[in-house]
Amino acid sequence: MNWNVREIFEELIQLDEHQRIEAKYASDIGYSIMQTICAFANEPGLGGGWLLLGIAEPDSEHSTHWVSGVDNIDKLLGELQNNCRTQFEHSIRIECKHEKFDGKSVIGVFVHELEPNAKPCRFIGKPDKHNKRKTGVWRRGANGDYECTEKELEPILIAKAGTSYEQIILPDTTLDDLDENAIALYRKLRAKVRPNAEELQADDLGLLRALRVVKKHGGEYIPNISGLLLFGKTLSLRRLLPAVRVDYVRVAGTEWVEDPEQRFQYSLDLREPLLTLIPKLENVILDDMPRYFRLEEGQLQRSDQPFLPQKVIREAIVNAVMHRDYHVHQLMNEEQLLWLKQFRDLNLSSDEAKALVLIREVGAIDNGALRAITDLDTLAASKVLGRLWQQYHLIEKGGSGRNTYYKPTHLLMSYHPPEHQNKDELNRNDSNLMANSNDLNRNSSDLDANSSHLPDALREEIERLTPKSRHIRPVILKLCLHHSYSADQMATILNRNASALKTKQLIPMCDEGLITYTHPEVRNHPNQAYAITEKGRQWLKNKGQL
Repeated sequence: MNWNVREIFEELIQLDEHQRIEAKYASDIGYSIMQTICAFANEPGLGGGWLLLGIAEPDSEHSTHWVSGVDNIDKLLGELQNNCRTQFEHSIRIECKHEKFDGKSVIGVFVHELEPNAKPCRFIGKPDKHNKRKTGVWRRGANGDYECTEKELEPILIAKAGTSYEQIILPDTTLDDLDENAIALYRKLRAKVRPNAEELQADDLGLLRALRVVKKHGGEYIPNISGLLLFGKTLSLRRLLPAVRVDYVRVAGTEWVEDPEQRFQYSLDLREPLLTLIPKLENVILDDMPRYFRLEEGQLQRSDQPFLPQKVIREAIVNAVMHRDYHVHQLMNEEQLLWLKQFRDLNLSSDEAKALVLIREVGAIDNGALRAITDLDTLAASKVLGRLWQQYHLIEKGGSGRNTYYKPTHLLMSYHPPEHQNKDELNRNDSNLMANSNDLNRNSSDLDANSSHLPDALREEIERLTPKSRHIRPVILKLCLHHSYSADQMATILNRNASALKTKQLIPMCDEGLITYTHPEVRNHPNQAYAITEKGRQWLKNKGQL
């Protein structure tokens, strides 16, 4: 590999630190440098990464990374090479170069990724408070290096065994979980491409074996994850792979949740084999896509064409659901990665980083919401949320029991690393705080719920209700026509017990699709409210009350 220190430094200035480049002040070879080397060597598919030694981070005098320089290059390189041979269970191969910048020396170190059979690379020795607090295995995460838990080691161990995640067999899986119609559809589609294909001459089991989507286990053939994804029945996918689904959400305008009173126009949940899901999702998107007038030369009849070519839409869908790693539930965009960088001094795990991103986007999180975007079980998810709450104080706990949720603290929204932070980041955090304070003001005004703003006819209907009136569903729908209300606010207006109203009326109405949550991602959201759906409006029309 041809590289030089100047090129890597220029990339650092342009893109800042990212997964493959890390800058260190490096007055000596400390714990942080060796942890980064371990992470570069372990991270699957990264291909290694570069360390720049003698580079300081932005401060009050420098808006970007700047050259601080290193002294005694021979001593530093000797110590670094020795540590790479003696501190880990497997020696790590590194390439070192150095170059002068304005008379100051900068060392560039390229760390090669280890082969899968040599991973995981651990720090040797007994557990300590620096390099080996949990497992001694470090990985490269969204916001820096973090020490793996046993659960986070699974992808590395699977690769070490020569098995991909899609080849894993899940417990309680049988051939009955595969849909015969999906298999028949594959035969039909394959025959269009190659009618004489060898696998088409075999029976269904032979076909599945040829495609490597079933595996012999305990004397029986059992579908692996790839078999479930391609041919699984809908109920089997719900039971075995609950997080694998496509949510198609249509919003009004060009901004996400532009109008908080109408979060989206409609949503569609798709959970079925990929063979049928891809064309169905493609048709749904094409039906919603704006079209333009087209009249081809020599034709009398017009043809309306979507603004985006069908091939583009299909490619985007296939990239999203086929060309991906199903062991990773959620990928983060550049803006989220940039926001997470300010927490790199905390050495957050990938699950902790995902939790922070979700709580920032949604405003609250509970155990179920975290499990939906990770591989964690209930206990592990509770431990992740507990660390963010009790150890880092980035979230605070609300509710109790099954209604427990967590919301961001002031520290999360205004957090900055202890050493420094540049002006752009401070301005961005200030604007976030202003936005949050506006939300608080808006929410506090919503709490003063009363019926003075309601139409006279609805107000009179509410006044006629007695404490034992059971038929209040029309009144709830009419309330939600004008505004989204929380359970407490509706209970105040209707003179009802909030808990009973929620259990006996609101939740069943949500299940029937008459009303919807304003925060569907986290049902226990502290600002949860209810809004009417199109089905609810139609229900009122059918009853002659709209």
